[in-house]
Amino acid sequence: MKKILHITTDNKFISHALSTFESVYPDKNIVWMLNGVGEPNAVDDKYDESFSFLDTFRPSFIKKLKYFDLVVLHNFDVFWFSLTFLAPKGTKFAWLGWGFDYYDYIHKNPDDLLLSKTLEFKLESRKKKRKKTTLKKLVKTYIKLLLHNIIKPNALKRIGSFSPVLKEDYDLVANAKLIPHLPKFMPWNYGSLEENLIKNFIGLRVNGESILVGNSASFTNNHIDIIDLLSKFDLAEGVNIIVPLSYGDEDYKDKITETGRLVLGTSFQPVADFMPIDEYVSLIKQCGYVVMNHKRQQAVGNIVIMLYLGARVFLREENPTYTMLKKEGAIVNTVQELELNPDLLKTPLTEDEIQKNIEILYKHWSKEAINTKTRNLVEFHLGAYSDT
Repeated sequence: MKKILHITTDNKFISHALSTFESVYPDKNIVWMLNGVGEPNAVDDKYDESFSFLDTFRPSFIKKLKYFDLVVLHNFDVFWFSLTFLAPKGTKFAWLGWGFDYYDYIHKNPDDLLLSKTLEFKLESRKKKRKKTTLKKLVKTYIKLLLHNIIKPNALKRIGSFSPVLKEDYDLVANAKLIPHLPKFMPWNYGSLEENLIKNFIGLRVNGESILVGNSASFTNNHIDIIDLLSKFDLAEGVNIIVPLSYGDEDYKDKITETGRLVLGTSFQPVADFMPIDEYVSLIKQCGYVVMNHKRQQAVGNIVIMLYLGARVFLREENPTYTMLKKEGAIVNTVQELELNPDLLKTPLTEDEIQKNIEILYKHWSKEAINTKTRNLVEFHLGAYSDT
């Protein structure tokens, strides 16, 4: 085998992926990073080559793909459509899904993922942002339609495997039947418990009664609806509402911060800046309870960390993550249950319940499990590995 090529933006997940692939296939991985897109300086590892969006249309750049046995696409954003479509014949592609890159194949209308108060805010924001149409905007719209309606469907035909965050997501995509040539499902996840998610917190437990709410500054968190719900509860003195808003939409972040402080007062504590994972886990470790108000799969990393640490986690019953965890026998609750029984926010898990959850987490997110998924993914495309 020659090399495995990773196509990525600058983001916080790629380091986890590279450590896994290098663990299973040492010195076989090359990274190409797109210029100017993503989270600046998020990647600790050195990338091997940077490129521009225009490069993905240049034959001299595209032909270099033939020197790799497997090309791993870290999400399937618009930037990869032309590269995948124009790749040399025989190029093998694996798509590692993030959620945003395939949820439009589940929900044609993204507003379906929003609850009433969040949707109302989004519609108001949309009116304020509506600007006069310009020639430049029309050209951008035309290019976007070309990429999504013509190039993207043909690019999808070139992909051999699809690894969404959960098998339940794959089933939703398949049932929606919006991808005529759906690639084969191959399970894979970013990061393992031991090496990434709880690396320096093994054996520890949550040590407070605060509440973790959401994972980002995005509408799909349905923050406004959950802030409204929490405001109706008689929360104990000293219980803080920790709300990560370090990445996402800046206007949305400002609105949630303003609303949270107005409704919940000093107990509302937004996390506005990106934090190294150890600092972040140390912060959220004070939360004995987690409320994720997403209707879609989101915040799986946060959920895994908090279940390991022993928090009681509330997910919406329509969330595929809840479906997956309950199917495995995990001790999790729904937001709908919380609406009926607020005292659940004063009822910690027992140690037996925590151990049950940890057992399930290791089944899916242990280093051994992630390495096995990585090996199976590569062998699906290339056959059993032999460096001859």
